[in-house]
Amino acid sequence: MSCFIFCGCEEDFNYNSDSMTESNNGNFNISEKKKSLTNNYDVFIKIDPEKNVIVGNEKIKFINSAHREVNSLYFNLYLNGLSKEAKDSSFLCYQEYLKNVYKYGEDYGNIKILKVIAENDDLEFEVDKTVLCVKLKEPLKVDSEMNLTINFEAKIPNICYRIGGNEKACWAGSFLPTIYGVGSESSKERSKFVRGLSFYDGFSNYSVNISIPEEYSIIGSGVDSISEKDGEKTVTFNGSVVRDFAFVYGKEYKRKSVVSENGIDINFYYYSENIDYDAVIEKAKKCVEFISLKLGSYPYTEINFIETELYSKICANYSQAIFVDSEYIKSNDFEKSFCQHISQQWIYNIMGADKVDEAWICEGLASYLNDCMNYSEKEFADVILQKTADFKNRVDSLEIKKIDTPIDGFKTEENYYYIENVKAEIMFYDLSKKMGNEDFERFMKKIYSDYIFQGIDKEKIIESAGDFFDGSESFFEVWLESDGLPEF
Repeated sequence: MSCFIFCGCEEDFNYNSDSMTESNNGNFNISEKKKSLTNNYDVFIKIDPEKNVIVGNEKIKFINSAHREVNSLYFNLYLNGLSKEAKDSSFLCYQEYLKNVYKYGEDYGNIKILKVIAENDDLEFEVDKTVLCVKLKEPLKVDSEMNLTINFEAKIPNICYRIGGNEKACWAGSFLPTIYGVGSESSKERSKFVRGLSFYDGFSNYSVNISIPEEYSIIGSGVDSISEKDGEKTVTFNGSVVRDFAFVYGKEYKRKSVVSENGIDINFYYYSENIDYDAVIEKAKKCVEFISLKLGSYPYTEINFIETELYSKICANYSQAIFVDSEYIKSNDFEKSFCQHISQQWIYNIMGADKVDEAWICEGLASYLNDCMNYSEKEFADVILQKTADFKNRVDSLEIKKIDTPIDGFKTEENYYYIENVKAEIMFYDLSKKMGNEDFERFMKKIYSDYIFQGIDKEKIIESAGDFFDGSESFFEVWLESDGLPEF
């Protein structure tokens, strides 16, 4: 059986979670069983960096772990969400930031599917904006597998976004066509960009070969090897059991590196000057070590931080690769909130939380861990009191007040922040006091060890909390559905 995480998908792929990871005193390694039960993407692409045009083919080994025969496959084509036709319909970001996306003028991207092949036969396919539907010639039986190839051509726009670029570099996350479902019409609603995030990226194995002129650097997800010939550089990335593949290329990248106490290679790639990158990489190291201590070890060998230009002072998280906005690195917020972004590697990219329907899991727990790192226990209590007072002053002006609200229900960044970050963090803080700090630490380690590479959701959070706190079900019901702040 295959191993997919499809949060909210009508046609879920189920699997046996036994022995998906191997643990040695809290150090998790990806098991060979897990690797063998996961879809494979073998990708070969050639980049024209002057035009930001990418031509390639993607060979996919698909295992049908649905509960019925499969007649068609659906793929994400997120890049088409950045096309001119999609400009007014894609939820790229909140309206207040949209002008920052097109900071350098209007530019658009797209991905054209040229051909889909299986067993040397061309397959029929349809493209509906950000969805590719491939029709199989014969139904694929349950637990059977097939190989198919997609030939494509893509254009990366010069915009400040998760897929974008500037005069220094070009970056691409949520770029490759990825399988998200089989024959489920309702699933198409989840194939769009939603606040710049993608959520039908199941855990897969990627081998990506990228060819580019030799003067360019390429940084991506997974261990890489490099070969050069006739002025061209080919870089191969291999990522086992990752949620997505992301990469960056540019001529001016420099690198600072350090190794964490638990042996993780931490790299920071940058092009801006006049920044203390020794301090930046040390902060990253402390954060990685802290989250490893609080949740569990990082199951990959490296984590890469890459300077990019996004539409706000934020980070964009992909497996083993975090795009970091240039202005964010320089801001006062960097020191205060960097741990929050790094913890998303564990919560979103490894546990597989769903930021569309249950953003509070990622945002609230990440905010809690961030403040837990930055403050002593007494200082943390004072911070929560300040955030509580701030929230109470703001709540009447917020249109959405419930934590358990899908992301597209929020109309402004402020509303989203105060509910999914502030209120959700206060909830987790309240839970820590009701459990007691020691049991809350055990609770965090439990959800990580139990659900690594398997998907974490509300029901699993409540069930795990019940092992340490008898009133967990009513606790979460009150907090997630309340308009204000419950007494705590």
